[in-house]
Amino acid sequence: MDEEEQVYLGDSKTTHVLGKGKVLLKLTSGKTLTLSDVLHVPSSKVNLIFVALLNNVGVKVSFESDKIFMTKNNVLWGRDIVIKVFLY
Repeated sequence: MDEEEQVYLGDSKTTHVLGKGKVLLKLTSGKTLTLSDVLHVPSSKVNLIFVALLNNVGVKVSFESDKIFMTKNNVLWGRDIVIKVFLY
């Protein structure tokens, strides 16, 4: 892990990355999705997932009204109500 690694924020500021690892994301279906190379940024007030990277590992993400759906191989892996969505 590079001590100097930083994340660029939407307001053009930067913040430090304190670590990198794996996170187990427990979905409403009871399945667990393992996210790799997750950055630990304690100063961030929200958790962010880059949907394009989920697509790269075969997880399709779709938004309908106030809900998010995650499928893999046409099988529902998870769904939930979206509290906040930040699109840039």
